[in-house]
Amino acid sequence: MKKKSIIDIVRFHLIFIVLSVSFIVLFVNYCIFKSNLEKNFVLQKNKLIDNIKNVYVYPLWRLDKKEIELLSISYIQNKLIAGIDVVSMPYKSHLFKYKGKQQINVETDHIPIFYEGKEIGYVTITFNKDPTSNFMTSLLTTNISLVFFIIIFIYFSTNLILKNNIEGPISVLASAISKVKQGKYNYSAPSMEFVEFKPIFDSVVDLGLKIKQRERQLKQSEEKFRNLAENAPLGILIYQGERFVYCNRASTEISGYTKEEIMSKKFWEFVSLEHQDIIRQRGILRQQGRLDLPNRYEFEILAKDGKKRLMDFCVSVIDYEGKPAGLVIIQDITEEKRIQKELERLRNMLQNIINSMPSMLITVDREFKVIYWNKYVENILGDIKLKELRNKNIFDVIDMEDELKDKLTKSLSSRDIQSHLRKSEDKNGSVKFENIIIFPLKSNGVDGAVIKIDDITEQVKFEEMLVHSEKMITIGNMASGIAHEINNPLAIIMQACDVCLNRLKDTSRNREMARQIGIDFDCLKKYIQDRKIDKMLFNIKEATMRASNIIRGLLSYTHGSSGIVDNIDIREVMEMALTMAYNDYSLKKKYDVKKIKIKKEYGEVPRISCDPIKMQQVFLNIIENSAQAMAGMEHPEITITISENKDGMVKINIKDNGPGIPKDIIGNIFDPFYTTKQVGEGTGLGLYISYFIVTKQHKGKIFVDSAPEKGTSITIYLPVSPCLENSTTYRMLPQ
Repeated sequence: MKKKSIIDIVRFHLIFIVLSVSFIVLFVNYCIFKSNLEKNFVLQKNKLIDNIKNVYVYPLWRLDKKEIELLSISYIQNKLIAGIDVVSMPYKSHLFKYKGKQQINVETDHIPIFYEGKEIGYVTITFNKDPTSNFMTSLLTTNISLVFFIIIFIYFSTNLILKNNIEGPISVLASAISKVKQGKYNYSAPSMEFVEFKPIFDSVVDLGLKIKQRERQLKQSEEKFRNLAENAPLGILIYQGERFVYCNRASTEISGYTKEEIMSKKFWEFVSLEHQDIIRQRGILRQQGRLDLPNRYEFEILAKDGKKRLMDFCVSVIDYEGKPAGLVIIQDITEEKRIQKELERLRNMLQNIINSMPSMLITVDREFKVIYWNKYVENILGDIKLKELRNKNIFDVIDMEDELKDKLTKSLSSRDIQSHLRKSEDKNGSVKFENIIIFPLKSNGVDGAVIKIDDITEQVKFEEMLVHSEKMITIGNMASGIAHEINNPLAIIMQACDVCLNRLKDTSRNREMARQIGIDFDCLKKYIQDRKIDKMLFNIKEATMRASNIIRGLLSYTHGSSGIVDNIDIREVMEMALTMAYNDYSLKKKYDVKKIKIKKEYGEVPRISCDPIKMQQVFLNIIENSAQAMAGMEHPEITITISENKDGMVKINIKDNGPGIPKDIIGNIFDPFYTTKQVGEGTGLGLYISYFIVTKQHKGKIFVDSAPEKGTSITIYLPVSPCLENSTTYRMLPQ
C-alpha cells in the first residue's frame, strides 16, 4: 500500500477545506443577502404602509375620489406594489381598485385608516416579492460560478505552494495564533525565510492588538448601554426561563417594587391575575423560537400599592449570554388612556349636542365644499340629498340666492358673522321663512364656515298674529269710544220717547193741558191712535233699547276680561254672544248669522263661576265658524242646547246642519294656525284659543263630533267652579 505524503494529505485536506469553506461562505453569503433583501423588502414595505396611513387620511375623510385615484396611481408605479384597493367606511365603498398581472410570489397587507381614533376606511396592498427572488437566483448563480473558478485556481496554486517548504512557517503561524487565542496579544513576529509570510505574522500581531482594543471598547459599550437602560424613562426588563434576569430603575418606579422583589418574581406574575396565563404561555413559546406571536400588548399590572396601572408592553426575543431571552419594554399609559376616553366622551357629547339641535348645520370649506352636516339635515333632506352633499359645492346642492352667496363669501374673507332672512314657497304654495346665520371658523387650523338654517315660519306667523292682535285692540278702543259717543244720543232718544208716551197717556194732567190750549183730548187721542203715532214712538223706543243692548255688549267685549266672576248665568253669556254674532256681518266674510235659524233649548242650569267675556268669545268663535261653513246653504240651522250634566257640570252643545268636517282633518281643528280657509280669511287661532279658554282657564272639557254631510256638533262642559280638583282636560274625542 502506497503511503501518502504530507504534501498529498495537505493538498487533499486543503482543497477539501477550501471547497467546504467556499460552499459555507456561499451559503452564509446567500443567507445574509437573502436576509438583507428580505429586511430591505420589509423596510420598504413598512415605509410604504406608514406613508399610506398618513397620506390617505384626509382624502378618505373628505371622500375625495379624484385625489385618492391620483395617489393610488402614483403608488402602483412602485415595482413592489402589485395591486391596491381603497375602501371607505362604514359603507365599504371601493374608491379605487387596481390589480396587476398575475404574480406568484406576492404578499397582501390590510391597512386600516384612522381619523381622530375612528376607522374611516382601509387600504389593501398586494406587494410583489418577485424582484427579490430574481435577484437571489442571479446572485446564487454568480457565486456558484465564482466558487468553481476559485476551486480550480486553488487546486493549481496549491500544487505550486506545497512544493516549497512551508511546514515551518505554518508551525510558527500556528504558534502565534495559539498565543493570540490565549490572550497574549504582545507577540513579536520572528524573522522569516520567506518574505511572503511576514505580512501574515504582522497581521496576526495586529489582529491581537485590535482584539484587545475591541474588548476594551466592548466593555465601554456595555457600560454605556447599562447607563442608558438605567436612565431610560421606560421600563426595561429581561426574562430568561421563568425569572427576570434584569430590570432597570424605571421598572421599579412604575411598579413600586424593588429590584430584588422584581428579580424574585416569575415574569408572568408582573401582570394582573386575569392575564397571567396568556403571558406565561407566550413567554415560554417565544423563548422556544415561536416568531408568530404578537409583540405588542396592553395589560394591567398590580402595583405594590394595590392600584392597577395600564401598561403598553413591547416584547421581543434577544440573545442573552448565549441563550434566548425575552426583552420587555413597558410604558405607563394609564393617564393617556384616561385622557383619550375623556376626549372621546367629550367628542361624543359634542356630536350628540350638535345632532340634537333643531337646526340645519352644514360646514363648508373655503372652496364651498360640504364637509360636515348634522342629523337634522339628514331628516330634512333625506338619503338622496345626502349623497349629493358629499364633497359637493354647497351652491350646487342647496338653492341659494345671490345675496346669500355674497354673504357666505364675505364671511369667509372677513371672518365676520353674517345673517340672512329667506322667504320661499314649497310645492304646495305654502310660504316658508328661514333664518340663515353664517359662522366663520377661526381656530385650530380649520378654515371654512358653518351655515345654520332655522325654520322660523311659525315665529313669523306668531309675530303677525301679535301685530293683528294689536290692530284689533286699537280697533276695539276706537269702537269703544264710538260706542260711548253713540250711547249719549240714544239715551236722549229713549228719554224723549218715554216723555212723549207719558204725555199721550189719558191722565188728568194731560187733559187739563189740552183743555187750556183749546184741544179736545179725546180727538187728539183718536188722531194719534188712528195715525199709529203711539206705536211709532214705542217702536222707536224698542229700536233704541236694542241698539243700547248692542253697544253694551260691544263695550263689555272690547273692555276685555276682568277674570273669573261668580254667579254667572251661562245662558245670558250665550245670548250676548248671539247678539254680537247678529251684528257681525261684512261682505268680505260672505255669511250672515241673521239668515240662520237659531233653535234655543235652554234648561234650568246652576249659576257658575267663569269669565263671561272669554266664554262669550268662545261661543262667538264657534257660532261664526258654523255660519261660515253653512254660507250659501238654503236652510242653515244652528241648535243651541244648555243643560245640567249628571256630574254637576253645565253642558253647552252647539250643533249645525252644515257640510261637516272630513275625518282626515278632524284631529287638527284645535291646533294653532291650522285652518282650511283661504289665505286672508282666517288665522287658524279661533278654535285653538277657544280650546285654551275652556280647558286651561276654566278646567272644562270640549268635544267635537262631525261627519261629512251630517253637520258638526261641539259640546262644552263647564264646572260650577273652575277650581274643582281632579278635573280632567280633553283635547278632542271624535265619536
